[in-house]
Amino acid sequence: MLGISEEDVYEGRWRYLAEGALNVVFRYQATTNHPAFTGKVLRVSKLKFQDSGRMMDHMRQLFGSFLGNHLIPSSIPVALSGSVAAQLMHFILPCRKEKRRKEFDGDEFKALKQVEACLMPNLTLDSQSNPAFTLEIKPKWGFMPSFDSVHPVKKRFCRYCMHQRLKLEEGSIESIGGYCPLDLFSEDPERIQQALEELTLNPQNNLRLFVGGIEKDPASLMEIEEKLLGLRTRRQVLDLLLQVIIEITPLLRQIKAIQMLDEIDIQNLFPLWNRLEPDEKEKIDAAVLSQSWKSQFLEYARDSLKREVLREKPGNESGIESKSLDLSEVVLSLCAKFLVSVSAKDLSLMITIWPALDEDKIDSNLIHISMNGIQFSARVAVVDIDFKSSSKMKKWFETDQEIMKTFCKDMDIHE
Repeated sequence: MLGISEEDVYEGRWRYLAEGALNVVFRYQATTNHPAFTGKVLRVSKLKFQDSGRMMDHMRQLFGSFLGNHLIPSSIPVALSGSVAAQLMHFILPCRKEKRRKEFDGDEFKALKQVEACLMPNLTLDSQSNPAFTLEIKPKWGFMPSFDSVHPVKKRFCRYCMHQRLKLEEGSIESIGGYCPLDLFSEDPERIQQALEELTLNPQNNLRLFVGGIEKDPASLMEIEEKLLGLRTRRQVLDLLLQVIIEITPLLRQIKAIQMLDEIDIQNLFPLWNRLEPDEKEKIDAAVLSQSWKSQFLEYARDSLKREVLREKPGNESGIESKSLDLSEVVLSLCAKFLVSVSAKDLSLMITIWPALDEDKIDSNLIHISMNGIQFSARVAVVDIDFKSSSKMKKWFETDQEIMKTFCKDMDIHE
């Protein structure tokens, strides 16, 4: 297995690129090329237990089976000691957000012999002969629940939009954004255009812009596109992005279908989960990682996709025949599928656009679009497909309750 040593992490060789609750991502930035590292990012897991790499691999395989393996970036496991990982975290300390530093400062790595890490393609890079820019979009929840006993407010208002109220109250955002995931998933060009415009106006954590591997302010998107692609107005920029989103409508449908594995909502699921015995709860994560469940997830997700495409009203089916199962097995099924849906609600789309090259025509995985007589190519990848543990069930339930409480109070809703 390829290893990363202290010599490989001299200050400046690996730069901070991105960070989430579960992982930190570094981009390789050295003056000399390294055959194994050049053009790659290093994804380091914050999880303090081993085997998280196997979990991530399984999730990528699971989503690849449904979305298409060509959309899921490849990964190469690397050997990374805890001491070297702690050193990396020390180098990027000034770049990290205060919230992330408080959650995980990196010193925790020192107690670990090995840290789970992998190398992946740097999807934000371009070349001098092929200038490009990359957008990272985190779509979030693309549906509203329809289960009978779900709180009526959840059937009328977008979950993401309701959550904005709580984030504002907590101080994690400065203002409520106008972006609504339901618009992005709507398949209506006008609503999609509105979603894209709102993302550029108030991106929060849902839109990031990269040029040549360097993150830029999304507000400079139009200026960058004029320089790189020759587009001169904001409308042209948004129209170009709109064409890409319309082209990936099937992908958005599939993502939404996986999100809809959340059948009864955390409001109803948590009380059922809470009644399980400790040994039964331990089976949930294992069920998600079990290959035998893969076909059941995919079968139900495809049924959900079919209903969405045909605009049929979902029935009461659970996706698994419950007549032959006892209650604990039914709850196990609901919880396992819920965890997969949470991963789909938190993934990101990496969209790279550049002026078309002649060789692009033979790549069937590229999107080909035109604007003002100029031909463009685009590549889409799905990233941040993280394994979600059932240990967070209580936290998710409590957050859900806080969202509802804050939203109903702000909107003066009494239901």
